[in-house]
Amino acid sequence: MSKMPMKMMVADCFRRGEALNPGAVHDLIRDHYAGERYCSIESVREHLMSLKAVGILNDESSYVDGDGGLVPVYRISEYGLDRLRRAR
Repeated sequence: MSKMPMKMMVADCFRRGEALNPGAVHDLIRDHYAGERYCSIESVREHLMSLKAVGILNDESSYVDGDGGLVPVYRISEYGLDRLRRAR
C-alpha cells in the first residue's frame, strides 16, 4: 500500500483553514502511519517548522501547556493553499 509522504499529509491537515497545534496534527495522521516509529509528535513538530520556513504555514498563536512547555499553533497561508491545490 502506498502512503502519502508524511510531510504532505501534515500539510494536508490544514486544507480546511483550521489552526492546529502539533498534537492535533499528530492525532489526525497517526492512524495513517500506524506502527511507524517515525510518526511521532516530535517528527510532526519538525515537519511543521519546515513547512513554516518555506511559507506554507504561518504562526497563528501559541500557549503554555500543563507542563510549562510552549505549544505553537499554525494556520495555512494563501501560498500554502495554492500549493496544496496544485498538488492534487
